[in-house]
Amino acid sequence: MIGKAIYSLLSNNAGVAALLGTKIYPERTPTTISQPFCIYSIYETPTNTKDGVSTLDHIDIFISHFAASFENGENINAAIRTVLDRFTGTVEGNNIDTIWFIDKDNQYDDDAELYQFDSQYKLRLKK
Repeated sequence: MIGKAIYSLLSNNAGVAALLGTKIYPERTPTTISQPFCIYSIYETPTNTKDGVSTLDHIDIFISHFAASFENGENINAAIRTVLDRFTGTVEGNNIDTIWFIDKDNQYDDDAELYQFDSQYKLRLKK
């Protein structure tokens, strides 16, 4: 599962761990979570081949993280990007051809009183 690979890459990086600790979750967080924290979502699209099973999947990774200050949010974003952007290798049994950064957006949630940073990455997974 590629989700385990993403979690492993982020949680085992000293820079990300220093900013988020272990508060990295797939899809959603526990209801009583303190900031900062990170959520990741994964969308898989197999490559269409005419003569057999796909040997290369393109996967969209969406990462949202939340922080009380804009500066802390930017630091988290930079740490995550340093880990993921142009990564290649095998993680948790997944043969990752490459990961590349697509875009980033940020906003302020008045109700939660938190800054939200959303980023997207594309991953190519060799099967």
